[in-house]
Amino acid sequence: MREDIPIKLVDILVDTREYSKHQKEVEWLKRQGLTVEVKLIEGADYVLNAVEGKRPLAIECKTPTDFVGSLKESRLIEQLDLLKQLEDDGMDVAIALIGWLGIIEKVTKWNITAVSRLMDAIVLTWKIPIIPFPNIKWFLAWIIAKAKSLGSQEEKAVRALRARRREMSVEEEAIYMLEGIVGPKTAVSLLNHFGNVRNVVNANEEELMKVEGIGKKTAKRLVEVFSTEFRQNQGQTT
Repeated sequence: MREDIPIKLVDILVDTREYSKHQKEVEWLKRQGLTVEVKLIEGADYVLNAVEGKRPLAIECKTPTDFVGSLKESRLIEQLDLLKQLEDDGMDVAIALIGWLGIIEKVTKWNITAVSRLMDAIVLTWKIPIIPFPNIKWFLAWIIAKAKSLGSQEEKAVRALRARRREMSVEEEAIYMLEGIVGPKTAVSLLNHFGNVRNVVNANEEELMKVEGIGKKTAKRLVEVFSTEFRQNQGQTT
């Protein structure tokens, strides 16, 4: 059994890494009357929350070149697996393919038949739909309409959203515990430096800042997370 942090009652959650690439677009979504929260999401770039009786939607976004690049770097299978885990947790899942597919043929060496067969496998074997959009404008218009179709913000359910890799070793469990705050690369750096999660939790700001990738802001945040007394928000359930 895994422990997850419940999400707030918001319309859209955006992964921090996606926000760093599309900050203007995400800020525009906020101005359209939707509640948007930016946080680290394991397994998707966007999560559209839903009222009881409807399924939230987890979306992984890819440009055509990202799509084939993730396969070359062996990231795609892991991403598909994480999406399926979110589906097992009660979400609908989809891949948003944003941009002109012809760019793959124009700027990469990928065979178009191989790319078509890959899409075939994702849709027909993995049962994960791929939704094409010619550009980010089309994608954002769809996001707004879809989020509104899943109910009003005030009625949306509190759900846990971190997907988890299956059959993790003890070492992977330790990384999993920390990467939700600092990301996987820095989580590994922390564990290499301190030896275990307990030592990371007990470290002060100065000690944490000795680790590569940990600045003053992140160190302060870690100490706050590890030491702040938990008080459940009124009206939330876990």
